[in-house]
Amino acid sequence: MNFDWRECLNRHVLLPLSEARNGCKTSRYTNEIMQLFGSSAAQIAEFQLGRLRKVCKYAFEYSEFYRRRIAEAEIFDLDKMSFEEFCRIPITTKQDIRESVSLMIAQGFTEQELRQTATGGTTNSPTTFYMDWETYDKRWASSNVQDQWMERKPGIRQVFLWGAPQDMIAPRTWKGRLRS
Repeated sequence: MNFDWRECLNRHVLLPLSEARNGCKTSRYTNEIMQLFGSSAAQIAEFQLGRLRKVCKYAFEYSEFYRRRIAEAEIFDLDKMSFEEFCRIPITTKQDIRESVSLMIAQGFTEQELRQTATGGTTNSPTTFYMDWETYDKRWASSNVQDQWMERKPGIRQVFLWGAPQDMIAPRTWKGRLRS
């Protein structure tokens, strides 16, 4: 196996510098996910339930839509919520998003703190929704973990064929636009 200096430079120097410059935390979240490898099923279930409780508590406090959904499911103590109780919360559908997206957005976010995105629209028309930049970084961390399972490592050259323009981040500077 040959040592690839370009891959090493990209992965260990340029990628961390780029993330630091842009305030991106994708690598940190990728490492958090990777720490779950080797955990038992019980440990993973405990981790998942803890995250579900945290997300539901946040949604209840800051989103009118989810406050109603959780109240309808008659969950009264989110700190002690069980998987069974969580399963009583109705699944959010595309129709729910189309009709209530403004009620879903957590209170306290400015427009600049949110990224508008959409589904690919393969089954119908695209459904628009919003995520904060932290969630966006976590989404990419999840993709990074999947890439590593397939032995695609950060820093190697890759080509992506993707037809969803909302998933492509436009370069912010004239130099970036020139490069793309």
